[in-house]
Amino acid sequence: MMKKIKKRTLELNLPTNRSAFLWGPRKTGKTYWINKNYADSAIIDLLKTDVFADYASRPSLLRERYQEYRKLVVIDEIQMVPDLLNEIHWLIENASVSFLMIPNLPYRRFPWFFSNTRQTLEPHAAELSSKRAAPKAH
Repeated sequence: MMKKIKKRTLELNLPTNRSAFLWGPRKTGKTYWINKNYADSAIIDLLKTDVFADYASRPSLLRERYQEYRKLVVIDEIQMVPDLLNEIHWLIENASVSFLMIPNLPYRRFPWFFSNTRQTLEPHAAELSSKRAAPKAH
């Protein structure tokens, strides 16, 4: 049986030197969309067993490979190797590398991932929201 691919409208205008998560339910075409729209970026697909084994056994490999990289780095299935979040944090802070991370998990089933993500990347979220919000008068 052939599955019908529906055209989806999604624009992601991620500013240079910014990182983000692409959230969405399972089986909605996130990976398909990434492969079509970011073919010129580095795409790390952690569903590939060899790629998963490399990064799971040595998360620092991300830093070694992408420290000098100036395009967007896309990491699909980021929840599979939570230790990569520390390397991502380091690369954002020290090498200005931009990431688009795609987790595939519901919040209620994996709250540890979200709390770790919040602790690791919270400074960036706070920085982004502070630039958008006007200061409040006291």
